[in-house]
Amino acid sequence: MRNIYRHIGLIFLTGFAFGFRSYAQPVFQNSTPLINSITGVGFNVNVEMDVSGTAYFVVVADGASAPTNVEVKALTGSGGSGELATGTITVVAGSTNYSQTVSTLSSETAYDVYVVAQDGAMTLQASVTKRDVTTADVTPPIFQNSTPTINAITGVGFDVNVELNEPGIAYYVVVADGATAPNAAEVKAGTGNGGAGELTSGSINVVAGSTNYNATLAGLTSETPYDVYVVAQDGSANLQASPVKKDVTTADVTPPVFQNSTPSISAVTGVGFDVNVEMDGAGTAYYVVVADGATAPNSAEVKAGTGNGGAGQLASGSINVVAGSTNYNATVTGLASETAFDVYVVGEDGVPNLQASPVKLDVTTADINPPVFQNSTPSTSSLTAVGFDVNVELNEPGIAYYVVVADGATAPNAAEVKAGTGSGGAGELASGSINVVAGSTNYNATVVGLSSGTAYDLYVVAQDVIPNLQASPTKVDATTADVTPPIFQNSTPTINAI
Repeated sequence: MRNIYRHIGLIFLTGFAFGFRSYAQPVFQNSTPLINSITGVGFNVNVEMDVSGTAYFVVVADGASAPTNVEVKALTGSGGSGELATGTITVVAGSTNYSQTVSTLSSETAYDVYVVAQDGAMTLQASVTKRDVTTADVTPPIFQNSTPTINAITGVGFDVNVELNEPGIAYYVVVADGATAPNAAEVKAGTGNGGAGELTSGSINVVAGSTNYNATLAGLTSETPYDVYVVAQDGSANLQASPVKKDVTTADVTPPVFQNSTPSISAVTGVGFDVNVEMDGAGTAYYVVVADGATAPNSAEVKAGTGNGGAGQLASGSINVVAGSTNYNATVTGLASETAFDVYVVGEDGVPNLQASPVKLDVTTADINPPVFQNSTPSTSSLTAVGFDVNVELNEPGIAYYVVVADGATAPNAAEVKAGTGSGGAGELASGSINVVAGSTNYNATVVGLSSGTAYDLYVVAQDVIPNLQASPTKVDATTADVTPPIFQNSTPTINAI
């Protein structure tokens, strides 16, 4: 009997022991359930229990109503719906980590994960464990507002502007125009295609999305086309698949160059001249005329049409240069004759790039004034029976022309006198010219072959070396000497009154 009771007691104790273990809930260990290995489409759910059994999990939208332990075991969300992903993890042994991968979710999205455990005796945890998780960002950033763009172009560089939809980094590489395009990784590495050919490169830190950021590039060559490649990466190191190409040509910062010995002066008259220019490109040439020896104006003053200090200009203007390597000119008038002037000319292209300093040209306007007779000349002297001397004195070197015609004959004009003829090209009795080597000096010529005691009209006209011919000749009256003795008339001498 005692043994029977002993066996009953043992059975009771053993059953008590087994019954106590069967009704105790399993316990998660080592901070599980744990979410790790997060990707753009999912993550791993890790569990470790104190006993063998099964872990159930349900993934629902962030903020969704929590499911019960029974619903999680049934692999549903609250109310039997709303589950986005589910799974069961068989726990073969206690104190051992087990996991399952979820891979059907959306990137960059917050989720709630509910986990509940049950042991081998079918004892289910009374409450679920919630874990918050956000899937990884696997989407590269997107350029916004038409960026990347190029602006602030100079002769040696430009600005690269970017705006992304999220924080990140934009990388850029500049290569020669037409070079083979680098890929995204090469642009990020700051190289051209094949790891070479980059002329300059860099990166732009994008601190915040929807905000413009830029970088200034320098060290390039002016008036040169380039290809700029830009690629962006976000904070999760998601690099865009391919870079964006932008074409840019650096600015023209070189002023034009005068060609073919221009600027030059031509067609000089008594009141002005032509200014001639030829440049290597289209643009504008500006000129200013100042007094000979005046202080030189600078380029800006010449462009403004003034002399030095903003004054002293006697004439100014501009010449529109429509095409390079083509001659253009402007006519300057209104100046004084026989006067020296300084002409300053400066060129500017269409950018505009103004030449650093003007070119100086020296010019003297033409002599358009005929000579002037001095000291009461023309005059006659040394009258003889057959002629006389013609005397002239001019205020400058030149030639004096003379014609002798009959007294009272129609007056010839200046051109006829110069041609040595009377009016209408005839009637001249004598003619010639007198070379006036120096001004204010008397020169003469002797006229012969005339009749004695006879009145004549002498016409004289002068011209300088230009030649400027006087408008009309000067008339001088001359009578040759009477060298014939008197003749007795009326049978005289006679004798009477004896």
